[in-house]
Amino acid sequence: MRAIYVGMDISKDDLKVAVKDDRNNPVMPVRTYRHDRGSFEALVNDIEDLERQFGCKAIFGMEATGIYHVPLYRYLLERQKHAKVFNGLEIKRFKGRIRKTKTDKLDAMAISEALILLVEPIYKPPTDFETIHLRELTRIRGRLIKKVAICKNQGTRNLDLLCRGYTDRFKDTFSPSSVAIIKAVFRLTHFFGLTAEQMATILVEFMPEKAAREKAAELSDLFGRAVVPSNERDSCIMELHLVIQQLELINEQMERVERRIEEAVKKTKTKLTSITGFGELTVGILIGELGNLKRFRSADQATAFAGLDVVVRQSGKYEHMGHISKRGSPNLREALYRAALPASQYNPVCKQLYQRLRAKGKHHKVAMVAVARKLLHIAYSVETKNREFYVPNHIATDKA
Repeated sequence: MRAIYVGMDISKDDLKVAVKDDRNNPVMPVRTYRHDRGSFEALVNDIEDLERQFGCKAIFGMEATGIYHVPLYRYLLERQKHAKVFNGLEIKRFKGRIRKTKTDKLDAMAISEALILLVEPIYKPPTDFETIHLRELTRIRGRLIKKVAICKNQGTRNLDLLCRGYTDRFKDTFSPSSVAIIKAVFRLTHFFGLTAEQMATILVEFMPEKAAREKAAELSDLFGRAVVPSNERDSCIMELHLVIQQLELINEQMERVERRIEEAVKKTKTKLTSITGFGELTVGILIGELGNLKRFRSADQATAFAGLDVVVRQSGKYEHMGHISKRGSPNLREALYRAALPASQYNPVCKQLYQRLRAKGKHHKVAMVAVARKLLHIAYSVETKNREFYVPNHIATDKA
């Protein structure tokens, strides 16, 4: 026997473990273990007993399940065990049955079958501290961004009730200048009683005097025509107070997290920051979500991992190039897409690609996705060749 294969189906409360030999025969009844150190030790001891019994090593396998598989995976690595993590799509075919029966025990057995037939999973989770630390920091930042969006939606709803049209007067309704006006309105006994002169005095701290006076005149006219619903007035004002306080707190937290990300990126001494269009926050997301780019066999494989690969559908003579697959980390795709905007303007390589696609009649978003994909290819080249980004001579000449 070459090895014994330990398939583990992990849920929030426990894990089911099935062990098979290389002929797909069970060598231990399916057992249940808890998520604690004592149970992990019992699992390893049981498997080590089987290793001694059969005179071979064990290979552990599990399906990536959000956060629930992480403690066990780390524990097995600490104990110098051979552990693999599969994407759910990789082992989906092993779970297919004629009868639509699905249990945790059957899933554990399916994972052990996948271990027998699959050499290596496509994705190997990062284990180094720097990568994991950056991934968690950037995901914290992502969750804070979502909280900001929720707060702004709530605040916009209340402002639309109190003064229809106010949210159209600012590019960002909760920018410092707008918040200063809202706070000044709250301090008044007579709601929306600010004069144009008073608002201009507030706004001049955030913009040129002429623009401040024009904005103040617009708002004064708007406030004069506002119809404030008496029943909802007090509740809307209270929630706006809360929303502004929450936004100020979240922005402070965001600054703290972003400083930590920038510090962590500097410690990696990566050359990815040399790519035009990449700031330290974007690089932090790339390192955190992708890990070491050298672990991918090609740039195309990294692209597929990021979910930026195009789905091709073919049947006979019919072939259709569809949308991108959107598998993998949404944080990674969003970061690359956001970086594509400055890159399409200031990175000569990406600018040439964007302009060529637009000249062919491609939609702006299609061209931006192509630029995001190009940025990932450039990042792969920079990391694997360990050299800073440079613009090829023929592109630099075209630009001139």
